[in-house]
Amino acid sequence: MGKKDAVAKDYMRDSDVFADAFNYYLYGGKEVVKPENLQELDVTSITTFYGDDGKAIPFLRIRDILKRATVMTDGEATYLLVLGIENQTQQDYAMPVRAAAYDVGEYVCQVNATAKKRGKGGKAKLKGEFLSGFHSTDRLVPVVTLVIYLGPEPWTAPRSLHEMFDVQNPELLRRVPDYKINLIEPFRMTDEDFGKFHTDLNSVLKYLKNAGSKRKLEELTESDAAYQSLAPKTASMLNTITDSKLKLRRRKGRVNMCQAIREMREESEAIGEARGRKEGREEERAKKFEAFGGLVADGLISMTEAAKRTGVSVAEFRRLTGLKR
Repeated sequence: MGKKDAVAKDYMRDSDVFADAFNYYLYGGKEVVKPENLQELDVTSITTFYGDDGKAIPFLRIRDILKRATVMTDGEATYLLVLGIENQTQQDYAMPVRAAAYDVGEYVCQVNATAKKRGKGGKAKLKGEFLSGFHSTDRLVPVVTLVIYLGPEPWTAPRSLHEMFDVQNPELLRRVPDYKINLIEPFRMTDEDFGKFHTDLNSVLKYLKNAGSKRKLEELTESDAAYQSLAPKTASMLNTITDSKLKLRRRKGRVNMCQAIREMREESEAIGEARGRKEGREEERAKKFEAFGGLVADGLISMTEAAKRTGVSVAEFRRLTGLKR
């Protein structure tokens, strides 16, 4: 796992941020998923499929983040969800297949766990119950995988399984089950979208949307007070994800990203000005040697005299002017 992926995974695992992402995507910003009602699940597991011949087919899954959520809808009804986040710092052109495999794997795992708990075929009344160990009264827990894109350009990879097919015949495709990924992509988000978050995830996504333009990024961090007092973990994550190389300084336990960006710009401008002055001096020096080289070539002064006037040795003068004598 690369540094960017590791940092993003660590940041999104925070229960407040995790819940905020799903509340935005599933409930329009309503705080239905509570951080305290999230339970961390093992992200590495092997699901076993069984073929018609009874042979086991293992399927290894390694998720980014996986949690079980207890959700209350109206104060009375409570239900469970399995929620997973896949962080993408780069585009994955097979994401629909990958996400579908994760979700199906979770459902297979639930079926197998139910059958094992009861004892495969135990107390089965119907033939289908005996074969799978999953009874007609058993129920699955819904699985939602949310892809959070943290890359530097808009997402152009497929958003659904159907987009990955070469076949475009609508009559055929309507019989082929589709799978659409649940995607949070900062580049397509509006101010209204950003207003539905309740954690620093709001600042993270806005920053990423504007990271491609230094001018827009500076305008954002100057106009939005949130960037003048970010949590160090958020500031560090943004610095790593965007390769910004900002010098982050803490003050009272917070980080002023606006100041860091301003300092970076000023330092960049100073370096640019110094480089410009150096290039100017080198250009003047080159013109000087060109002029004296011309005088030597025309026989107006000696090479020794020219070298003396330009402050270099005769050998160095020859090298710089290309003159042989």
